[in-house]
Amino acid sequence: MNKRTSRSKTRLLSLSGAVLLLALAGCSGSNESLQGASPSPLPSVSPSPSAAPSPSPSPPAPSASPSEEPAPSAAPSEPEAKKGEGKFSGLADSHTIEIEMDGRHESFQLGEGTAEAAFELEPGDLVSFEYTEQPVEGDPQAKQLMLTSLAKAEPPAS
Repeated sequence: MNKRTSRSKTRLLSLSGAVLLLALAGCSGSNESLQGASPSPLPSVSPSPSAAPSPSPSPPAPSASPSEEPAPSAAPSEPEAKKGEGKFSGLADSHTIEIEMDGRHESFQLGEGTAEAAFELEPGDLVSFEYTEQPVEGDPQAKQLMLTSLAKAEPPAS
């Protein structure tokens, strides 16, 4: 009977270890399987003129003075803020909201200072907002939409 108890304990320990590994794998934060599920990039709702840098800048001309230092490489610029209006659909989770714009539902991450405004909205409320598109690590075509401001909009006058 001692061998039987020992086998049961070994089996229970192995099963517990497997369950623990599965739980840890599910909560690891790796979102490889979700990368294809990201929303497609949103076209600009209100176009704003911006000067786009040339894709390959020409090298600087050689300087006459050897004491001059070469120009530092261009630092990455902040993402351009875009504006939008739409209908608040609701909260997807504690840090993501969904807004319907032109018949399409888009998910936006709540940026700093936008959560309080989001929690006060009701589904169907008209909203105006500003957001940035941030690249998703590992998928150069996917963009994460991050709200920088959010406010309830007044309905259009009839």
